[in-house]
Amino acid sequence: MAGGTDVGALIRELVEGISLTGASLSRPRRSDPSRPARVTVAPVMVGGSLRYRFTAHHATRSNDENLTPEAAIERLTHLLETGFRQGLLQSTDADWQVLVAGKEVRYTDPFSLAFAARTGQWDDRELVARVERGEFSLIALRYDIFAASSEGGAADDLTPGLYAAIRAHYRVIERNVVILYAPR
Repeated sequence: MAGGTDVGALIRELVEGISLTGASLSRPRRSDPSRPARVTVAPVMVGGSLRYRFTAHHATRSNDENLTPEAAIERLTHLLETGFRQGLLQSTDADWQVLVAGKEVRYTDPFSLAFAARTGQWDDRELVARVERGEFSLIALRYDIFAASSEGGAADDLTPGLYAAIRAHYRVIERNVVILYAPR
């Protein structure tokens, strides 16, 4: 996807940039008591070295494992691709909600995209066309793009074309920590 990348690249960018402050994976793909219901990840210092503590939360117990940054990238990517349907990745700069629906997981950083479009470094037409065709089964934003700016509505972190396409072709399906939009 133009302006986006796969979730593995996002995880690699956050870990290698030492900006991942935490992660929480939930909604396992399979209901199996031997598998954790949730996995949390947090950076820790062990013997003067950065490690990522993976805590697997089972019904009656929790297991911790400290991994090197490279191993953490591989494990977190694998868990999101094969074990869980939902993940929250937290960093020093932003949080990403990753929702998996049996399709390849993609993300976009709307702040960078809008800036790149405003400065002539990126053309949003391909992404706008995909939104207009309803190619994304779900779009998650931290605000309601249908609300007026005075009500905490749309900021200027998306291009005008993306705002118009989402407003015209998507509808709100859930209001929670994030607002979820699905094709009309």
